[in-house]
Amino acid sequence: YTDNRFTFEGAISNMRQQMGSEGPDYAGYNTFYAAASYTFMTNGLSINPKVAYRGISDYKNLFDAGFELLALDKQLGLMGMYHSNESFTAGINYEHKQQLRFMFLYTSGTSAVQNFTNDMFELGLQLNLHKFKKKTQ
Repeated sequence: YTDNRFTFEGAISNMRQQMGSEGPDYAGYNTFYAAASYTFMTNGLSINPKVAYRGISDYKNLFDAGFELLALDKQLGLMGMYHSNESFTAGINYEHKQQLRFMFLYTSGTSAVQNFTNDMFELGLQLNLHKFKKKTQ
């Protein structure tokens, strides 16, 4: 659900696995996701705090809390998120002419398994096909 400022998200993942018709041979898959956020506008900045709650199979559920700050007519964004497994995510994104969005994210390793995992760095590219203008001849 989304209106001008409030957003609520929800998803049930792997429904077939959860109903028992096809059991996975691994632990740690997502079972559900719920999140809520509210956008505050001030002096050309958009501040969007967000909380989320995620279900993980064979592990304790995770709580996330963070924010996204958008500036320059929502072209430049900064985000930060703390996860209850004692890791965090930080990122930056840039949107070019409402057509291309470049995203860079860093996630720290969780404290419980820090000796066995590394931090993660993710790159993303989003292409908005609706914003490309048709060429007329």
